[in-house]
Amino acid sequence: MERTQDSARFEASDAVAGRADDSRITTVEVELVTETHHVVGHLRTGELRLTDILNLESEDSLLLSDVKATPLDGTVVTPLTKDLAYINKDGIVFGIPREPSSTPEERQQLRSFPYTERSRHQVVMVLPRFTITGYIHLVRTSNIRTALRSLDRTFVPFSEATVAYVARSGVGWRAPVIIVNRRRGQILCSAENP
Repeated sequence: MERTQDSARFEASDAVAGRADDSRITTVEVELVTETHHVVGHLRTGELRLTDILNLESEDSLLLSDVKATPLDGTVVTPLTKDLAYINKDGIVFGIPREPSSTPEERQQLRSFPYTERSRHQVVMVLPRFTITGYIHLVRTSNIRTALRSLDRTFVPFSEATVAYVARSGVGWRAPVIIVNRRRGQILCSAENP
């Protein structure tokens, strides 16, 4: 059987999700928002968090199952429903994991690196159709100015986050964690008083 590019991506996605060891397969519901669609589906994560998967440079898309995609403009009442769909990571504005919450101690058991004490800073990010507020967590010795300038990951988690969709009144999201594609942002600033 010839291996296609799609089958290679599926195999890579399965490898990321821990398919080689079925005891480690974890599937979580995620919400992904692009500039035009709200997508809900299930993602195999293995032991990785959604933030980690979004920041994997080896994968340019996510494979979701049980997918429902609804246009943000409200013109379509019935969502597009598919068994599987690839979502291009470059097109994702933000993602929301709908996984059970865990304690720092439980999260540390999954990490291969030591926990570093962090401080939180309230920020605002402005994107073409969205405004996102929340907290980013920085190494305790960092000041906000240096930290904002040195963010190097594409997808940055905001805690206690709120998103307003400015193109349509009354549409927004609130979640304990919203993972934002900082490359889509036009302005990122501190919401704290100096």
